[in-house]
Amino acid sequence: MIYAIPCDQNSPFNHFAKAPQLMIVDDTAATSQRIDVTKTEGSCGHKKQLLALLRENRVDAVIVRNIGQNMLAAILEKKIEVYYAPRGSQLTSLHPNHLLPVTDVSFGKPSANKSKNRCASQCGSKKVGKHNKLAPRMLSPTTIEALKKVLKVKAIVEGK
Repeated sequence: MIYAIPCDQNSPFNHFAKAPQLMIVDDTAATSQRIDVTKTEGSCGHKKQLLALLRENRVDAVIVRNIGQNMLAAILEKKIEVYYAPRGSQLTSLHPNHLLPVTDVSFGKPSANKSKNRCASQCGSKKVGKHNKLAPRMLSPTTIEALKKVLKVKAIVEGK
């Protein structure tokens, strides 16, 4: 199994997408290497770079302490396993066989930038939320009927 651990020198890094390095461990070849993650201006490019590094190194699993929901979703979508490393873990003692698997995106922290119309880097990526809070919404006929019953409102018939 090949797995990646976000790190800074000899210790695990707290947040996956903000890690300055990735340690890539190959169990079958009994090797490990640290890869420096180049800083990018915005968060979008950095996340894409991390995903590319995982793909290039044929990573099967990642070990994380904290990770954002968007990054977690992207990793799980690529069929890469995710494992949780408890606080205080040593870099050399981390192995997926001894950790809890993460299978749900709700484990990740909500993105502070997701609620905005653009990503934090202002790269032009317009990620608009599902609903515009100011846009008028239509109630479904079922909801209208339920409200009529609760509020005891009589239907207004056109022409009468």
